[in-house]
Amino acid sequence: MTIKESVRELTEINKEIARLTKELAKFRKQAKVKNKEITDYIVSRDQIGVKCDGNAFIVDKKTKPMAKPKKLKEQSYIEIVEKYGIDNPQEFLKEFLSAGKSDKEVTKLKIQKL
Repeated sequence: MTIKESVRELTEINKEIARLTKELAKFRKQAKVKNKEITDYIVSRDQIGVKCDGNAFIVDKKTKPMAKPKKLKEQSYIEIVEKYGIDNPQEFLKEFLSAGKSDKEVTKLKIQKL
């Protein structure tokens, strides 16, 4: 296979991926709407769930941990560091967080329209 054929095939594959992504987005949106309709139906009837076509649809309520905004997260970290009596908590936090990161060299093919 020549490089031209490889480039053309890659372009076609990328177009197909884009098309399928758009189609999938529509299906996800429809699924979300139907999911909400079923959940609202079950909740409005004060039921645990419903059975239909050999499937059980059950509403499960649970708490989900959410990420804090960056500023609040940093403030919480600093408060914890200060609590344990570390001098210069902001500098310590900066150094501590950077210790968990590393750089990795990556080779990536960029495609530009001409």
